[in-house]
Amino acid sequence: MARIPNTPDNNDNGSFFEVVHPLNDVPEKKISLDEAGPMRMTRTVKISLIILRVYLFLIILLLIYAVLNSSGAINRVMKFA
Repeated sequence: MARIPNTPDNNDNGSFFEVVHPLNDVPEKKISLDEAGPMRMTRTVKISLIILRVYLFLIILLLIYAVLNSSGAINRVMKFA
């Protein structure tokens, strides 16, 4: 294990922090999802999620358009119109 002095200016006062690798550390108790309540979302988070949904929907539409355009399905429909 590494020993790191706890003062940034390296004054030797005899106290050190012990650095423990996460694999060698004692496992912590995990929180049960049954005990956790619902998370509240702020207005900013709700707006961000709505914008993300709209963006995802537009990207899917662009993907569908690109597939139809590359297959020639859109050109065939336009010729009949």
